[in-house]
Amino acid sequence: MEIARTQGSLRIPTPAPPPEDLHVTVPTRRRNQHRNVTKFISLGCIAVGVALVCWFFIQAGLFEEAAKPVQTSKSAKGAQISAKQSVMLAPVFTGFDNNNQPYSVSAKSARRDESNPDTVYMDEVKGELKRRKSGDLVVMTADRGTYRSDSKNLDLTGTVRMISTGKYSAKTDSAKVNLSKKSLRSETPVNVVFSSGVIDANGVELWDAGERILFFNGVRLHIPEQSKQGSE
Repeated sequence: MEIARTQGSLRIPTPAPPPEDLHVTVPTRRRNQHRNVTKFISLGCIAVGVALVCWFFIQAGLFEEAAKPVQTSKSAKGAQISAKQSVMLAPVFTGFDNNNQPYSVSAKSARRDESNPDTVYMDEVKGELKRRKSGDLVVMTADRGTYRSDSKNLDLTGTVRMISTGKYSAKTDSAKVNLSKKSLRSETPVNVVFSSGVIDANGVELWDAGERILFFNGVRLHIPEQSKQGSE
């Protein structure tokens, strides 16, 4: 510090004020751009992290297990429909028997199991067989049916009916049909109505679309009085 002398007095110079703090002012637009870039980078990091977690779960098979339904639904008839079954509406299956006569099986709805595509589960079934000699149709109906395309077997359950126009009509609770042989067998009580009478039995077997019929297990024949008098 320099001391200045004046006439008869000392003058101590006043020290210079310290320099003001320097402030760097950043424009507002730059600050906003910087903030947006930072936010974008943060969101990008989060997205990458979520993608990596999902990739890990997929590799571990967790998503695949979670995607499998744990419940089953029901059809209109109450049958269980699993997640591996495909549903068909109004399907029709056709083919030829051993005598090259056509047959057809239709249903209101049906389900096919992916693990066993040769088996079809049907609701409100209708089957048609054609006789070789006369060409007449024999119609079968049932509440439910299971059709196996590899063996051409048709298992009918529920109210099973078989109608041969002008000859007879039969009713039972279940029946097994072989479409290739045009045969039917039932081991449940059956009621068959002919024009000349009624036969009740605990079993029946038909061949050639009903051209030949065998009743077994407790067969009972009922002939109306009018038919008896006509026969006399």
